[in-house]
Amino acid sequence: MKLAVLGLLLLVPLTSALCPRGCSCSHDDLLSVKCDGAAHRSIPILLNPQIRSLSLAGNQIARLDADHLRLYSNLEYLDLSGNRIREIPAHVFQSLQKLKVLRLGGNNVTVLERDAFVGLYQLQSLDLGGNKIERVNVNTFADLGQLYFLNLSANSLHFVAPSAFHGLRLVSELDLSGNKLDAVPRALFAPLATLRQLDLSSNLIAELPSGAFASLSQLATLDLGRNVLGSVADGAFNGLVSLKSLNLSDNMLRRIPSKSLTSLTELEVLDLSFNSFSELPTSAFDGLSSLKRLVLAHLQNLRAVHMNAFSGLFKLLELDLSRCPLLEAIDEHAFEQPNLLRSLNLSHNRLSRLSHRLLDWEQLEALQLAGNPWNCDCDLLRFLPATVRRLHVPGVVCAKPEAVQGRAVAKLSATFCTDFSATAMSAVVVGALLTVLSLLLCILFCLRSHFSCLQPGKDEANTSRTPLYGRQTLLDSLTYEKSDLLSNKCFISSNPSPVGSQHDDDDYYSTVRTPTVYESKYAFYQQHLPMPVAPPMPPMVPPPNYPPPPSAADESYRIVAQYPVPITEL
Repeated sequence: MKLAVLGLLLLVPLTSALCPRGCSCSHDDLLSVKCDGAAHRSIPILLNPQIRSLSLAGNQIARLDADHLRLYSNLEYLDLSGNRIREIPAHVFQSLQKLKVLRLGGNNVTVLERDAFVGLYQLQSLDLGGNKIERVNVNTFADLGQLYFLNLSANSLHFVAPSAFHGLRLVSELDLSGNKLDAVPRALFAPLATLRQLDLSSNLIAELPSGAFASLSQLATLDLGRNVLGSVADGAFNGLVSLKSLNLSDNMLRRIPSKSLTSLTELEVLDLSFNSFSELPTSAFDGLSSLKRLVLAHLQNLRAVHMNAFSGLFKLLELDLSRCPLLEAIDEHAFEQPNLLRSLNLSHNRLSRLSHRLLDWEQLEALQLAGNPWNCDCDLLRFLPATVRRLHVPGVVCAKPEAVQGRAVAKLSATFCTDFSATAMSAVVVGALLTVLSLLLCILFCLRSHFSCLQPGKDEANTSRTPLYGRQTLLDSLTYEKSDLLSNKCFISSNPSPVGSQHDDDDYYSTVRTPTVYESKYAFYQQHLPMPVAPPMPPMVPPPNYPPPPSAADESYRIVAQYPVPITEL
């Protein structure tokens, strides 16, 4: 016992000497040293050679020295992230054959030498993210047979050799996000049969060819968000029989790639937000029978959700259809019935109506409806207020009708709808009665105005063509004074045709002139106006043989006007 205590007392000064300033050293079974942010310009050489974990993150190391690393051949964890390293020399890590985790992210590496990682036979995780790497050449990772995680994100990659991943037979996670890749070569992922997570987001990929991921039968998560995808080949996702999550958000897709998605029978999460869809057609997600979460938010051009748009989604639990500023209507038969939907987000759209037949509102556990111009008619108020109150949904306010504008839906009820309907019906009935009464008054007025026209004998016509009046009697009867209205309508010629003949004078029309009718206040000026030109004389024709006119003494005739020929009633 005394010898053990003495040994510990002798070890304390030694271990203190092996831990440089600015570092924290742990002498447990891991023998770890942490020198983060200690302004080291190179790898310290005075550390315990038996250390297994060394962190030098956030220092000023610009060059990797193989001789310094050779001192720590037992290392299993090495963190060199956040330094100023520009290159990784060939064989620099060859002595670290026990290394399992290597972190080189956040440096200035531009080139990966072919033999940069030779000797790292036990390496399981390699982080090269946040550098300036432009190319990945052939067989760069050939010796990394035990690697399961590879991070190449946030670089400047624009080219990856088709056989660059040759030898990565156990890798399960590959991150290529934040680069400049514009295509997905069919053979690129062929060696990665065990890959389960692939991140290709934030690149410049414009299209997906058929069979691009055919060899990735174990892939569970695929992220293609924030690219410039405009087209997806029908067989682009063939072979992804284990895929659970697919992200196609923030691309340039104008239609749902329905045919491409059909093969993803195990898919559970699909994100299509931030695309350019104008509609969700019928059977848009046909075949996705295992889908549980669907995100369709921020679709700036979406206007309509058609009938059976979500048909076949028997297991759908969560739908996000928010922030689509042009979306005004959702067909009441859009969802599969029955369904298992538990969470629905329809906030910040242009929706004004919802049908109670859209889904089973009672089974919902989460609902968001804020930011819509709701038309609180009776159809809406019969089911929505109770649902809003039950789920404590905030921000649901009526925009129409005027009687409830600005009021919270949660404070309304079907009782208001009944009262409102009764009031509206009363207004309709009163309006109808007033309309009928007005029509009856109009009919009575018309009948009274035209009553004289319906007297007997008014419509009897003189079909005999026998002269009814003599001219002399007519002249004798003109003892009244003409009113202004009559004088303005008719001028009698001062040179009438002779009367007394048994026949009509055919040229009597030339003796009658009809000027423009003037109002009485312009009568003074009328006498100074020129007379209108008489119409041309009709040709002379022999008069027909009419029966002789009656004598002036005949009292059965009455003169009504001065005309050269008899007038008959038609």
